[in-house]
Amino acid sequence: MRTFARTLALAPICALLSHAALAQCTPSPTNFCVTIGSKTTSHPNPGGFPAAWYINGVESPALDLERGTTYTFEMDGTPSFHPFFLTGSVLGGPTSTEWTSGVSPTGGVSGTQILTFIVPEAAPDTLYYQCHSHERMGWKLIISNPPCAADYNGDTEPDVLDFLDFLDDFGACDQLPAPCGSFGNPDINGDTVIDVIDFLDFLDAFGSGC
Repeated sequence: MRTFARTLALAPICALLSHAALAQCTPSPTNFCVTIGSKTTSHPNPGGFPAAWYINGVESPALDLERGTTYTFEMDGTPSFHPFFLTGSVLGGPTSTEWTSGVSPTGGVSGTQILTFIVPEAAPDTLYYQCHSHERMGWKLIISNPPCAADYNGDTEPDVLDFLDFLDDFGACDQLPAPCGSFGNPDINGDTVIDVIDFLDFLDAFGSGC
């Protein structure tokens, strides 16, 4: 009982320390900075332990991931008694089964360790980031397939209209900074410049289909 009470008392202190360390991590669309903070009434997974994972400074957001993409979860001073891991369980905690496919290292990370997740094609539509020692500290990973470049206009049906729409946008946006386009984004390779490389990449994608 004393140990549990002591852990509860440490939670606000850990929150302050971990938030102060946040500046040491640089967030990006594929790198998530992970800290510990106090659990508020706005937490999407109520109950459980009175501390929460904060991702890029936000209390337990749902994260959108794409299959085939590599993501990193960078621990930013998280205490060792809160090992961060991925699971199919909304509860988390010591009785939940760890999701290990595409994950390195397994077994949970803390301190300044980095968990790498290469999202496999077989990943379910929903996973969770949680604590391996305490329940309900984290929330959802929403997993989807990457957008299909051949479906340029986003009508879910790659066809000649996508080809014509891309040509229209490319002609209007060639050499301009992205984003630009009436039907989609002709910056196919995502380098923020619309040029002949994007044209060739679209031809490859259109030939491959979805």
